[in-house]
Parts: sequence; structure tokens; C-alpha cells
Amino acid sequence: MTTILVILMVLVVIGLAVVLITGAVKANRLERAAARGPQVSDYRERLTDEDREYLEESWRHVAGIFPQSPETALDMAHHTVASVLHARGVDSARIPAEPEDNSSASPEELRRRLVRYEHIVADLTGAAPRL
Repeated sequence: MTTILVILMVLVVIGLAVVLITGAVKANRLERAAARGPQVSDYRERLTDEDREYLEESWRHVAGIFPQSPETALDMAHHTVASVLHARGVDSARIPAEPEDNSSASPEELRRRLVRYEHIVADLTGAAPRL
């Protein structure tokens, strides 16, 4: 009789361990998904028409400044996108990190950085990138 009781207790402990491990695995998956943040389509759902107009107008200004002052234009692009997303409650950590030093980058690297921002703005506004 005690052997059956011991076996039942062991089975209960194993069952509880399985439940706890399964819960921990599911929680880990949810944390990883949350750390990746929302997809770009989620961003678009949060933006208003005014946000889109602001992004488009700011982007025209950034594109106009870039030939004379690429560093300033990239700084403006980063802050414009980050501020709009932050205002709508989107974690702006998904935006490309602003490089420490744009002044030492080659012209081609500066252009690549600008194109990255242009694609973000195009995704947010629904426009096709021009660069």
C-alpha cells in the first residue's frame, strides 16, 4: 500500500514539474516576442493622418538638407521618426541606432543610413521609397 502511495506522490511531483516547465517555456516565448517589439504594420495602425503628413513634410526637409549637411539630415531623420513613434507609444528601440559619429563616415555610408530612414518613413506613411 505504501508503495502505491509513493508512486502516486512521485507521479504528482512529476506532473507538477511538467506544468511548471511548460509554463516557463511559454513565458520565455512571450518575453522574446515582446522584446522584438511590434511589426511595422502595427506602427502604421497607431499613426494618425497628421503624423503621416508630419513625417512626409519632415522627410522632404531632410532630403533637401542632406546634400549640404548629411550629418544634420541624419540626425533630423532619426529624431523625427523616433519622436512620432514614441508619441504613439511605440518602442523606438526598433529604429536603427543613431551612429555615434556621422562625421567620420564615408559619403556612401551616409547615403546608406539615409536610405534606411527613408524605408522606415515609407513603411510608416505607405509611400514608396524614392532613393
